[in-house]
Amino acid sequence: MEETPVTTQSHPPDPQQSNATSSTPTPPQLEQPIKRGRGRPRKYPRPLDYVSPVRKLTPSKSTFESASSYTSARIAPEEIVTSSGRSARSSRRNVDYAKLGNIEISSESDDDAVESTKSLTPTIGQFTRRRGRPPKDPTKGPRRPSKPKSDVVYIEGDDDDDEDVEEVDDEDDEYVADKEPQEEDDDADADNIIEGEDDESEYDLEEEDETPKRRKTARIQKSERKTAKKSKMALTFGGGKATRKTKDSVEGRMALFFGNRNAPLMEGIEYRNKWVNELSGLRQELLEDSIFPPADENQIDLSLQKLETAEEEKVRFFLPPREQELVFEIGMNEPLPKYSIKANESASLRDLTDGKREGFLLHTGGYVTGCQWAPLRDSNTQYVAVSIVSKIDEYAVSMFDRTAYDSVIQIWRMDLGQPTSSPARLALCLLHSWGTPWSLRWCPEAKSQSDSTIGCLAAAFQDGKVRVISVPVVNSLDVQYLTIDAPAKEITLPGMSITCVTWMTPHVVAVGCTNGFLATFDLSVVDELDDDDDDDDQPPPINVHASPVFCSPVHQSAILTLESAAPNYPHILTTTSADGYTRTLDTRDPRSSRAAAYRTKGYSSATTYVPSLNALITVEDSILTKITPILNLLTDIIFTRHEASVMCIASGKCHPFTATGGADGVVTVGNPIARSLVGKKLTYKDWPQTRLFKLEYSELERKFRFVEGYKVDVIGFNGKGGKGGYLIYPETVCVTSLSWNWRKETGGWIASGFANGLVRIENFCV
Repeated sequence: MEETPVTTQSHPPDPQQSNATSSTPTPPQLEQPIKRGRGRPRKYPRPLDYVSPVRKLTPSKSTFESASSYTSARIAPEEIVTSSGRSARSSRRNVDYAKLGNIEISSESDDDAVESTKSLTPTIGQFTRRRGRPPKDPTKGPRRPSKPKSDVVYIEGDDDDDEDVEEVDDEDDEYVADKEPQEEDDDADADNIIEGEDDESEYDLEEEDETPKRRKTARIQKSERKTAKKSKMALTFGGGKATRKTKDSVEGRMALFFGNRNAPLMEGIEYRNKWVNELSGLRQELLEDSIFPPADENQIDLSLQKLETAEEEKVRFFLPPREQELVFEIGMNEPLPKYSIKANESASLRDLTDGKREGFLLHTGGYVTGCQWAPLRDSNTQYVAVSIVSKIDEYAVSMFDRTAYDSVIQIWRMDLGQPTSSPARLALCLLHSWGTPWSLRWCPEAKSQSDSTIGCLAAAFQDGKVRVISVPVVNSLDVQYLTIDAPAKEITLPGMSITCVTWMTPHVVAVGCTNGFLATFDLSVVDELDDDDDDDDQPPPINVHASPVFCSPVHQSAILTLESAAPNYPHILTTTSADGYTRTLDTRDPRSSRAAAYRTKGYSSATTYVPSLNALITVEDSILTKITPILNLLTDIIFTRHEASVMCIASGKCHPFTATGGADGVVTVGNPIARSLVGKKLTYKDWPQTRLFKLEYSELERKFRFVEGYKVDVIGFNGKGGKGGYLIYPETVCVTSLSWNWRKETGGWIASGFANGLVRIENFCV
């Protein structure tokens, strides 16, 4: 068959007119613009002499049969097919027309189609791709190498069931266009790369691994690193599979809260195995002894303290009026019996609840600003220190207002071994003129009943100073009134007002100020005053004021709460401020060890440290509390929810259970270990919280009511659920302070202080 050359003309004639008998030339007609794939005409029609560049022509038989000696190079787009199987209409948008120009195409036979394909195939670089790399082999069409979704791949061996986590190095993943891929067997290649557990040799990648084929396999790490991972997994969780660590797995949670060191991890595993199944009830047999810091040679000098017995005529100026009386009810089903209690008196909960509850109800007579158990551990006789605003109507209580007026600190005594036979009594009243005390803190030093003092009590007062008071033991049944003329130690900073205080060790305290400064004081250091007298026989006087060891700005606004990570990490301090930030720092290196959590909408009004979990529990969004690992402040787990603002939080000394109190009058108790040290399915599941009780107030009848017997509330993992939220309650029902007992035998007793002057002491153990 004779081949007829095909030429390209600027105005190709019509084949039908070339066979016609008429010799009259017909003027050329303009072609209609070719519609695109979506049916839209081109905005600018292409010139008539334009030839669409193709990579391969596959003419059909009907084309050769109907073609005459003269054939136009412009063939219908439906008959043009590229090597990738797409029509020219769809691949036209991927062509760089400026580089190609026009291509002359000649008709050919089927035998020579392959040779013409090579000549017509554009070279590499003529095609412009929208994204990705150019095709590796243009004869096979565009092909993108597969890329793994992450930099960690899992290789499962044939002999072992262990999964080896390997890292992929992306530095050598450069595409080489000149080299062609070699067809290899994936299974055979994988078998050649994977090595056994005992093989210590290290395989080097071959040249073909640098191609995209290499992405389907991974580089085997050194046997020492692999053995270290497996041994760590075996040490931590008894030989489980080496899976990828995430914060949602139990292994990831353990590392998040306790770090990667073996000793803290082993302690965390013991705590988890013991407490993870205790959701709502606290069993007495699970309680442990409180952890006190070891005995230190450094002691606080208490010789400068001066206590004198107060005169009866002056006592009435410090105490609230005794005629003040509160009417209350206990229960849910009406009608309920009414009870009344006067100031400085107590009542037994067993008598008020018909034997259902065990505890005491105290009436302090003023707004309770703090209540704390004394650290006694060898006797059933326990003491509770309560600070109050005795005359709230006369004095304005403000954090930034430095005023001094008469106030009192009460010490209540009770026998927790026989709560029914011996009622709670007011044993001691410490009278002072420093204003309302805030942030009561007992020194974390174990005391016994044979000691002459109950312990050292530190508090921040309304006049902007912190004072340390040694509280003596009172054995008489009558109330003793002592006036504090001079404290054992006094802490003050010039130009600053102190708002909170906490103990780091039995002789070191830390304080926070209204201007965001944080300072630490070593109370065992004796400061001597400069004496101008020439009498060398007399020792120089001792300064009652302590000098700061460290003082630095931490926040931009007032520090509201201050908590130490004692006894695990006493040198780590956590602060919350009115600027919305929660920060931690190490006092050994305060400049480079600072860390901050995400800024919240409001501020955290309460903070506590849970030693058994190595975590903080702070306020989130006013009505929620969250669990935050002290090693990672950017991780939050919602813990409890209230219907109003959370005002106080307290963690147990002998157990991990934590209580939260809010302005709604509700005290909620939960186990943070059962909430946080679990897997993803349980963490993101609805969480039950236990309501211990709720205090209500009737403005019409002027009486209070303790509502008990609540069902377990269920909240979501993001804090949603429960009842209501952001509600306004009477100020007299607000829970202002919470505290757990220090002793193992009585570690389940919790004290709750209210704004109306009541203090409820109850045994939560089952």
